[in-house]
Amino acid sequence: MTALPNALTERGKKRAEAILDAAVDTFLENGYDATSLQLIITRSGGSRRMIYDLYGGKDGLFCAAIESVLDRVVASFDQLALVSNSIRADLTSSGIAFVTALVSDPALAVFRIVLAEIDRFPHLGERLFDRGPNAAYEKVAAYLTLQHEKRVISVEDPRTAASQLLEMLKGELHIKALLCVNHTITADEIDRQVSLGVEQFLNGVAVR
Repeated sequence: MTALPNALTERGKKRAEAILDAAVDTFLENGYDATSLQLIITRSGGSRRMIYDLYGGKDGLFCAAIESVLDRVVASFDQLALVSNSIRADLTSSGIAFVTALVSDPALAVFRIVLAEIDRFPHLGERLFDRGPNAAYEKVAAYLTLQHEKRVISVEDPRTAASQLLEMLKGELHIKALLCVNHTITADEIDRQVSLGVEQFLNGVAVR
């Protein structure tokens, strides 16, 4: 979640979080143009002054809302380095959580709305990449580095290996979910794709 200023009181933080939550729901439901600050204020019980103080206005709140959803997707990998199971179990459990979050309605709505608004907000695509895919790559790369140092796997370039792994984990499921709006990705599809991706990845980085 977007960090809130330390100077806010507990009550202020709760109001700010309510504003951000309402902004996420309203922007994803209505799109950028059809969302007004008044809609968000009515939904959250917040104030226009707080929105401008925290986010600088509608544009800043829109970006914060997008980043908030991406943070939830990337959080799938927060526990990777703390899990004590085998690398296969670690990657499989985190991979399933990641792909499930990636094809969830809020995450899909974020990708669609960013693509629709990227000409108006050219910096938003860069922020999406940095807060989403790049953040996930970095977390997975740190885990792969640890496993390499323990001689569990052999990876010379953990960052590249991480990006390749994530692509293998999601396969066609993300693009299918984005484009085939009448098809719901099932848990069985996710389990099968992630398990296959993990096996293919581990075969490629096995210590010889």
